[in-house]
Amino acid sequence: METTDQRRAYVGITLTAGPASMQFAGSNAQQHLKAVLQQRGPRAAELISMIRELAGVRPLR
Repeated sequence: METTDQRRAYVGITLTAGPASMQFAGSNAQQHLKAVLQQRGPRAAELISMIRELAGVRPLR
């Protein structure tokens, strides 16, 4: 089925925060992630926190 075909439902999974999820996101959504981080909004702060946690970096105080 082409992506232009009309759909009846969407099936997907929720990825939990972890190294595999971050690798997937980084590999498949680079431009989106870059745009979110450049906006420096609440979602950017959440992503930065997740990246720091996965890298073992302590939060800034």
